[in-house]
Amino acid sequence: MTFQNYKLANNAKSTLASGILAGATSMTCASGEGARFPSTYPYFLTLEKTVAGVITKREIVKVTNRSTDTFTIVRSAGYCPASATATAQTNTAYAFDAGDVISLRLIAENIDDINAELVRLGLVLYPDAS
Repeated sequence: MTFQNYKLANNAKSTLASGILAGATSMTCASGEGARFPSTYPYFLTLEKTVAGVITKREIVKVTNRSTDTFTIVRSAGYCPASATATAQTNTAYAFDAGDVISLRLIAENIDDINAELVRLGLVLYPDAS
């Protein structure tokens, strides 16, 4: 397994400029806000739809390219609870609407990749300890 150097940016957040279908492989954020996100790849974004203050849909996508405000994405790229009330983790692709939130967060896949690299380098003495 090759270590993947995922990119991060503190507090990077925007909204979708237009809706996307579950099969979309690109999305556009609000005008001028793409610069809030890294210009090198890959990284994960979380998409969320909120209705009356409650998250009703959530999905993690992997960004493989960004041109100004348009992101090339891989859908269903990470596991997360699909809504505020969900108890199970899922990697389902959903449709999202204009105005839904896009945010860059540190997710489990980032930490799992770092841990795997530490084990590979022999820097973790007990990799299976809980």
